[in-house]
Amino acid sequence: MNTTEEQVLEKPKEAPSCACCDDSDENSHKHNESTEESQFSAYLPAIFSFVMLAGGLILDYFDVPFFKGWVPVAWYIAAYIPVGFPVMKQAGKSIKNGAFFTEFLL
Repeated sequence: MNTTEEQVLEKPKEAPSCACCDDSDENSHKHNESTEESQFSAYLPAIFSFVMLAGGLILDYFDVPFFKGWVPVAWYIAAYIPVGFPVMKQAGKSIKNGAFFTEFLL
């Protein structure tokens, strides 16, 4: 039986590289290697929405003549769609499955 000190000093066992792998099937499948480009592309909708929102606020603050009437509404809807549509889609799926009170419906 190991003492606490021996347990602390022992080299920890290496964990599998992912949740679906274990030591017995190292080469049974391949994983998609994430590149920086694909990681960056995950943030593109949020970046686009932020730029559109900031641009709309700036245009509204400086009282730009063309930014009147329905244009601001359309502008802010265009800013909302990239980040809001996936959430609304998930909320619809949750409601369809009978889970009305989820974070997506908020």
